[in-house]
Amino acid sequence: YIAEAKFFRGFNYYYLVKTFGDVPLTEEPYETVEDFGRLYPERTSASTVYALIESDLKAAVETLPAATFVANGHRISKYTAAMLLSTVYFQQGKYA
Repeated sequence: YIAEAKFFRGFNYYYLVKTFGDVPLTEEPYETVEDFGRLYPERTSASTVYALIESDLKAAVETLPAATFVANGHRISKYTAAMLLSTVYFQQGKYA
């Protein structure tokens, strides 16, 4: 489940940074009322957000099973995460 969550965090942040550029970045969940002081974080540079996206997707590729979508019970697999990681690289101009 953690690998799937990292995939979806990378997926969502990818589309946010692709659309808006610098975006607020939060990596920790809000668990208490005191955490709401962090409710309006400052924008984070796109390069930092892309670094988080890459690390999340690399972790997902390493952990998720190597199975097709149907064979994996219609859940995210290694191949889906790898495809999104390649899209992220192309978006940044990292063709190598």
